Amino acid sequence: MPVQVSSLTDATAIAAGDEHSLALRGDGTVWAWGNGGDGQLGNGEFDSQSVPGQVLGPEEEFLDLLSLSIQLPGSTVEGTGLLQGAASVHLENPPPVDVEVSLTSDRPGDVAIPGTVTIFAGQTSAVFDLTIGDDALLDGPQWVHITASAQAYGHSVASIEVRDDETATVSLDVPAAASEGDTEEPLQGTVFLSAPPDGDIVIYLSSSDPSVALVPNTAVISAGQTSSTFPITVVDDLVIEGFQTVTITVSVPGWTSGEGTLVVEDNEPMVLSVGLPGSAGERAGVLTGRGTVSTYYPLAYDLVVNLSTDDPTELMVPSLVVIPAGQPLASFDVTVMDDGQIDGTQTATVTASSTGWTSGTASMSVIDNDDYTPRVSVASGVSHGLALGDGGITWAWGSNYYGQLGDGTGTTRSFPVQVIDLQGALAISGGSSHSLALAYDGTVWAWGYNGYGQLGDGTTSWRYTPVQVVDLSDIVAVAAGGSHSLALKEDGTLWAWGNNSYGKLGDGTTTNRYTPVQVANLTQIIAVAAGNNHSLAIKEDGTVWAWGYNGYGQLGDGTTTNRYTPVQVANLTQIIAVATGATHSLAVREDGTVWAWGNNSRGQLGDGSTLYRYTPVQVNDLDNVILIAAGFYSSHALKEDGTVWGWGFNDYGQLGDGTTAQRYGPVQTANLSHVIAISANGYSSLALQEDGSVWAWVF
Repeated sequence: MPVQVSSLTDATAIAAGDEHSLALRGDGTVWAWGNGGDGQLGNGEFDSQSVPGQVLGPEEEFLDLLSLSIQLPGSTVEGTGLLQGAASVHLENPPPVDVEVSLTSDRPGDVAIPGTVTIFAGQTSAVFDLTIGDDALLDGPQWVHITASAQAYGHSVASIEVRDDETATVSLDVPAAASEGDTEEPLQGTVFLSAPPDGDIVIYLSSSDPSVALVPNTAVISAGQTSSTFPITVVDDLVIEGFQTVTITVSVPGWTSGEGTLVVEDNEPMVLSVGLPGSAGERAGVLTGRGTVSTYYPLAYDLVVNLSTDDPTELMVPSLVVIPAGQPLASFDVTVMDDGQIDGTQTATVTASSTGWTSGTASMSVIDNDDYTPRVSVASGVSHGLALGDGGITWAWGSNYYGQLGDGTGTTRSFPVQVIDLQGALAISGGSSHSLALAYDGTVWAWGYNGYGQLGDGTTSWRYTPVQVVDLSDIVAVAAGGSHSLALKEDGTLWAWGNNSYGKLGDGTTTNRYTPVQVANLTQIIAVAAGNNHSLAIKEDGTVWAWGYNGYGQLGDGTTTNRYTPVQVANLTQIIAVATGATHSLAVREDGTVWAWGNNSRGQLGDGSTLYRYTPVQVNDLDNVILIAAGFYSSHALKEDGTVWGWGFNDYGQLGDGTTAQRYGPVQTANLSHVIAISANGYSSLALQEDGSVWAWVF
């Protein structure tokens, strides 16, 4: 006779094997009992058991096999009536017994359904009817949710949209125009219905270009009302695109939709800017990509820009350039012309224009390669001096042990003698025991000590008269360091030779160079300076770059690490001149202030202290400066009014203030006015007055 299986309730399905049995409970768990010798009880063992035990494994796996789902049409219309067999319920697997599924509707007036439907044993689905009512109300589309549930199989919910058969027309009012970035008056739109609804109506909103104007996804017109407002957000996209037209659409499914247009005006300025190198020599030729035309923000379209120059005999540019869509800038080639005339430095201006845009201009200086007038007039070596006279004749005096005076002898001179075999010099510079001159044809000449190859002639032989530096042309500036040399080319590149200890040549090595090598990673240079063991350069953008020995922070990068290639001096812009001492550095800004960094043991930084500075500090109480110079441990400045000022080491009177007192801030050099150029090196100082006289105060 039958006996009840112990410890088993709420069973919804059963099955039997040859020697074991299974039951499914309402909570979705599976239970087994009987012979388990082959693991058929699913409890992780191979033993038999006489009472039900739960089959191991995630409950979700069993529920997934038995999960219940419901399918409905996506939408229908009020008053459709009977939709026979339009809906269905489903199981993943056929059940062993009939399964009765309960059905409910949350809006039976809109969608009526039977209370139950049966999925027969061995089947996986059953269909049922939907009856669509009509509430005779203007209430828009309604979402009706149908729930299906069955014991042990869980439940499922699906939705159907019942669209109103009472219709209305949706319309819209939006502002005609707006501007990007205009937030003073919040923009609003208004949506209208042609008749007041009987219930709240959800209006769907969309913008044809959300990158220009944003609207919310929906607005609600309340029952009995015919309108509702909504915000319109005009996006400031930081793209130059002119006037943009945006269409805003309002709709209710099944009803007549409406739309309105809004014209949005750009607030990004339509202004063109031009960028050019600060200067170039007439021999420079084509400067590839060195000109730029730019806008404040990227463009939404290709912009054709017309270019012109006010002096095509000095400077040529292409007639047009295109700034591509998505970009704020385009580059173009600048061609520096050689007019063959002695006309000095000329200024050429380039204009960029385009219809509807504010034109931009920029100017650059074209340095005459036919101008033989010297640009630098005095230069001090450690123990010798140099000066340029009329017609570019070079004069020298002082120590001559290594031939640094260039007069063909080794005799020290207490008065100036002419450097022989050198005519038409434009610029001069003095090192520790060697001298450099820039000739009018862009070549460089050198004489004096050559133990490290600092004369650049491929040897280490001392030279008592000038020799040409090899493989070097189109030079516009030179600088002599303690035992190395620098030359700036018209194309803005920098070249170096001589002693390379500490990496002062900037080529990434410490190998001495007997002929010029290019300083690495450095272009667009306009001025240079060479110290005992470090070098400085100014770029067109007014930044300063340094390399070589950095034991006292004289490279200004915030460290004391030696640098074998250039690094940028920190916190320094708008620089127009630089100078180097033995272990400190100086710079003049456009505003006439002087900045200093490095060794300060003798007060040579002029900040009132003796603290070493690893980044630039401003020299105290000094302005309107146009030129600077540095000795070993002293600093000097020439002001606009022609006076000279000095600070730092003064044991030998190199500050020229009539004392030997060390100065921690600037003091005026005595009995000196109308000065137009200064130079310093070692413990020597020089000044050139307007009348052409040269003054010296030296050790």
